[in-house]
Amino acid sequence: MVIKLASFGIHNPLYKQVMEVRRKVFVEELGLDPEYDFDGKDDEAVHFLMLIDEQPAGSARWLETKQGILIERLAIIPQYRSLGLGTLLLRYVVQDVLPSKKTIYLYAPEYLVDFFTWNGFLQEGEPADIRGVPHYKMLYIKNKQDKKGFIKKIFKS
Repeated sequence: MVIKLASFGIHNPLYKQVMEVRRKVFVEELGLDPEYDFDGKDDEAVHFLMLIDEQPAGSARWLETKQGILIERLAIIPQYRSLGLGTLLLRYVVQDVLPSKKTIYLYAPEYLVDFFTWNGFLQEGEPADIRGVPHYKMLYIKNKQDKKGFIKKIFKS
């Protein structure tokens, strides 16, 4: 299995594959309205694509807000789940954002709170109803894994 990770803006040709991952996960699997997922903010975001053997497997994006850096649209296509790829992608996104020294946060659906907690995020406050699903605001707490080159070290031969 060859894993590739890339970050880019909306004008990169790889953006089409990000849209494919999001469509498969958020629209087809979770049944979200495409207008919610494709919210007009993609041009402001930094996008991430994970390829497994040259096939789109995951995506994410981050946006700068008044509160800091918001990570969202983290998705792994079902056939690639339970392999640790969500953690790898999330940590890759966090590594991209850390140099900004801004607050890093996200909104986690209740069923994914443990995943994000395991990956260095702490729950803040009570849940908010987003599209009928309880979501918790979670803040990233810098930890020992925030070392430059962490991702490269994982895959060094």
